[in-house]
Amino acid sequence: MKKLLLFLLSLPIYIHGQNKIDFNQGKIVQKSFCDTIPFEYVRNKMVVDVKINGQKRKFIIDTGSPLCISKELQEEMNNPILGNKSPTDAYGQKREVSLVTVGDLQLGKLTFQKITSGVIDIKNVSFLNCIEFDGFIGSNLLKDCIVHIDTERKQIILTDNIKNLNLFNVYQSSLILGKQSEPYVQLNLNNKLKFHALFDTGADDFVTLSDRTLKIALEKSTAKTLNQGYGMGGVGLFGAEKADSKKRILCDNIKFGNAQITDFITEFSSKSEDAIGMELADYGTITIDYKNKKFYFKAKQQRQSYLHQKTLGFSFQPEQNYYSIGKVWTGTQAEKLGLKNGFQILKLDSLDISKRTDENDCQIFLSRPLRNKKVKMVYKNDKNQILMAELNQE
Repeated sequence: MKKLLLFLLSLPIYIHGQNKIDFNQGKIVQKSFCDTIPFEYVRNKMVVDVKINGQKRKFIIDTGSPLCISKELQEEMNNPILGNKSPTDAYGQKREVSLVTVGDLQLGKLTFQKITSGVIDIKNVSFLNCIEFDGFIGSNLLKDCIVHIDTERKQIILTDNIKNLNLFNVYQSSLILGKQSEPYVQLNLNNKLKFHALFDTGADDFVTLSDRTLKIALEKSTAKTLNQGYGMGGVGLFGAEKADSKKRILCDNIKFGNAQITDFITEFSSKSEDAIGMELADYGTITIDYKNKKFYFKAKQQRQSYLHQKTLGFSFQPEQNYYSIGKVWTGTQAEKLGLKNGFQILKLDSLDISKRTDENDCQIFLSRPLRNKKVKMVYKNDKNQILMAELNQE
């Protein structure tokens, strides 16, 4: 969850505008297919090899986004430009991007032709540079596929026939596709509240709740507030989120038929939307059937405990030249020790982060030190005093 990560990296973008551009154009050359494609699994991101413009490239599979390519790749390919739009990232921030048509893209044994793509500045988000890649495989490219995700085997299966997958006696529910073919699945909180949420493989989260859904969950006593805080804890495609009031919420079981994941934690802010991210793959295999609008989930066990219920009591916040404490949760050891939003962090355990560098960004992003059971932190407070705190998960 966001509460435990140094940075939440959430990648979906939503492209809209008055001039209609068809994001669902294009096709797969192959008429009948079933292909198993390996991926690298880096920070809950599925990184696959593709062939584009005759060259091997790496892309991140992101179902919350349309197909996107880097500015550098567009300069090399010189794809025809369809127009410009100002998409919104996961935290409501906008940037102007160009829209192009990608002629041919090969993923595994499949060839995709004439797919609409955004052109984005990947270098704008420094933490993404820790993963070497050139774009996102989005839902508008996958719209004619059935996508089976298995993170234990580190492979996806793309097929056009559900019979090619062993999905007998597996939980299934309906799937709603958005304007860019992004998939919305139905979630069930303890049989008290059902709602549709974006399934976003670009997000680190387990589940996030919108203001409307959270209010209903609280009214039905299927959720309760554990802590409150103020600060930022996330990085979207167009930069860090703005500081905001936040709540740390304990929710009842989330059910997938007879299977359930118990007592999960989510973090809420005013910008939160109903979504479920790649942490779901920690608990089973996932199948998104774009063709027949079905969602399948095969749980590893019937009853599983949520893996990240505890917190060190604070989050991490990147500044221009250093790192600081983001939000501090009320009622935690971190609050009792006097930690506050904006205090500069100088050292985490043996990691010297007194200065913000690309190397430190990647060390923090990839190692996730705030998921350790305990951490020793050296920090500078608002009186320029250098102090040390030892914090445990609680």
